[in-house]
Amino acid sequence: MANYKKLRLYYDRWNDRVLDARGMPVKHLDLMRNDIYQVELQVFDGGQFVVDSAGLIPGNIAVDLTEFTNIVIGLKSQAHYLADGSFDLALAGYDTNNPIHSLVNGRAAMLALFAAPSGDYYMEVELRTTLGNSLTVTNRPMMSTLHRDVIVGTEPNMPSGVSTAISGSASIEDNATDTGNISLSGMTANGQVIVGMLAPTGSPTEPTWWVEYGTDFFIIKTSAAPGIGNAYNFQWTLVRKTL
Repeated sequence: MANYKKLRLYYDRWNDRVLDARGMPVKHLDLMRNDIYQVELQVFDGGQFVVDSAGLIPGNIAVDLTEFTNIVIGLKSQAHYLADGSFDLALAGYDTNNPIHSLVNGRAAMLALFAAPSGDYYMEVELRTTLGNSLTVTNRPMMSTLHRDVIVGTEPNMPSGVSTAISGSASIEDNATDTGNISLSGMTANGQVIVGMLAPTGSPTEPTWWVEYGTDFFIIKTSAAPGIGNAYNFQWTLVRKTL
């Protein structure tokens, strides 16, 4: 069973502030590397934080998000941030299985696996339309610290009988547009892995990526090849093999 955590954020669009579940400004996030976060973003206008007993914003202040077809979380080191450089980690895609997800009611959900090296990062969330227009949360990037696990599951002296986590890395290189079959015994068409995009090799274009599943394997695919001498690099972690 993956270690799931919830990260619920509220975006006050009028004041350009991210708030936590208590209505307090969020300036720094402590995250655990390789844990799976259910990120729940709620966007509202009006300048006043109001939620019901379930922690949901009311309809009269919710911002309709239906024009935004995707969500992106990006992390950059200080050096990459100051140089307008590449992501150290980027994640995308709605989690439509999360019951809170309802774009018309200002609520967007995604699953996030922060598989970058531990350290301090600038973090930003964006909602994007098919034309590339964006709603940025916020225009003042949050600072995030990825903490390192003490028990990582791959130590050579792990106690006998303890199962290790199922995760791995994969790349798409040169003129390829997929990783090829990544073998995983027991995987089915209803399985799921979470994929994080790591810093690329070289200077490839910025792709869209997705995962396709089959019996005992999955494949990471991209909308464009990285080009000769370049590569897209990924980190994946198993969530489930079947429903």
